[in-house]
Parts: sequence; structure tokens; C-alpha cells
Amino acid sequence: MINIKICGITQVDQAAQISRLRINSIGCIIAADSPRSVTLDRAKEIFDACSSSVTKVLVCVNETSEDVHQYMKYTGAQVVQLHGEETPEYCSEIQFPLIKAIPISNDVDIKQIEPYIPISIGILCDASDPKLRGGTGKTIPWEKVAELSLHCKSLILSGGISPDNIQDALRQSHCENIDVNSGVEKEPGIKDLEKINKLIRNIKEYELKNKESS
Repeated sequence: MINIKICGITQVDQAAQISRLRINSIGCIIAADSPRSVTLDRAKEIFDACSSSVTKVLVCVNETSEDVHQYMKYTGAQVVQLHGEETPEYCSEIQFPLIKAIPISNDVDIKQIEPYIPISIGILCDASDPKLRGGTGKTIPWEKVAELSLHCKSLILSGGISPDNIQDALRQSHCENIDVNSGVEKEPGIKDLEKINKLIRNIKEYELKNKESS
């Protein structure tokens, strides 16, 4: 079954609605330079409004490990997603389950990812951008992700995923975990529930086709 994370949530009411759909986790971003950034107080409100069935993920960028621990405890997040230049040494200091985001291009080698594998619950494959940390709407080379997946089973596919391309993305990347942000929005931070439901329907259709062909 495909694991679905909807990231970049900024609205409490939308968080409550989305968390009751067939998704696995919800993400809030606290990086100040993100157009979807929320305050710690808002992140706490969002997570408090979510169904207990979803995992709450807090996205941080180049924070001190001490601050990350404080943010996690305050907001009630269960997993931290590190989206900056955090080193494996830094990541090993974090006392919460973590996801490490890695910009993916055709030049990326598994050796760049390997040090993070034993200290994370997931490696998020995202698009590279000189200004934005995720939510760019840019897709990544899915065939490269498939190549990397031979060495790492915890890859999370991100970068420009939408209801319209999700089946191709899953087929070509061989990923079983996805992270969707801008592809299910009306505008930055404002999710489109119709698009999210379409995404879920298309994933179910993909899973059914796979089951029938296996």
C-alpha cells in the first residue's frame, strides 16, 4: 500500500479534514523562507486538530538540535523532516524519528545518501532549487529514484507530484511512499480537497492495477 504524506499544511480546518482521508501523515513547515511557513503555535493547533490516525511531521531547515527538540515537544510532532544541509553527524543527535530530504538529480550517487539511511526512517527525494526547500512544483528524474531504490527501501518520492502524474511517478520510481505539496493546492498553503481526493483515487487505481497484474 502506498503511504501518503500531505505537506505544507497551514490551515487548521483543512488539517482536520485532510487527516480523516486515506492518508498516513501531515506535515507543517516552520522554515521562515517557505511560502507555507507557519508559527510553532499554528503548527501545534494544526497537529491538535488532526485525527490520531495520522503521523504529524514537522519540517525544519538548519536549526540547532536543541531547538528541534524544543519545537517537537511543543508542537506535539512525532517525526521531524530535515530539509537543509544537516550532516549525518547532526542527524545522529536528533532524538526523534527523522526524515532527511535530499535534492535529487541525475548526478546523485547512492554514496551521498548511504550515511543517512541507518539514522533515518526515510529519505525524501525532492527537487533541487537555489531558493526554495520543497514545494517548487518541479519533478525529479523518477528513473534515478528507481535506481536509488535498489539500495534504499525507505525512499519517499516528492517533487512536483500531482493527481495527474501520480501513476506515472509511482510506476517509474518504484516508490511506495510519497510526499505531496504544491500539486494539491489552490495557492501556496491552501490545499484543494478535490485534488487530494483525486490523488487518493488515482493511487487506489494504480494499486488495483498492480494487484491484478501480479
